[in-house]
Amino acid sequence: MGKTKENSSQKLEKRREAKKMSMRRARQKIRNDPIRYAEEKAKDRERKRKSRPHIQDLSERNQRKVRKEWKERSKRYRQRKKLPKKMKSIKITFWNQLLHQYWKSQVQVLKK
Repeated sequence: MGKTKENSSQKLEKRREAKKMSMRRARQKIRNDPIRYAEEKAKDRERKRKSRPHIQDLSERNQRKVRKEWKERSKRYRQRKKLPKKMKSIKITFWNQLLHQYWKSQVQVLKK
């Protein structure tokens, strides 16, 4: 008798689930110990720092390219940041108008 596809996929799913729970327990164990947690965080920071090259290490051309991207991202960020203020004021006036209409209609109903 050969393995069925369903059976093997179920086993695979069980193994994945067991691995996931094992990793979750290991991470929780690290989080519960402040010293080990600080060491892990330091390792992560170091790993991330090494994964990205410093701008000084790039050629002039690549530096200009990276700085241009930074400039564009900053510009988009500032535009997004400004947008909610405008939207809030629009929403407030819209809701004020709706409430005004609602109360106006309620007053008319009460007068009748």
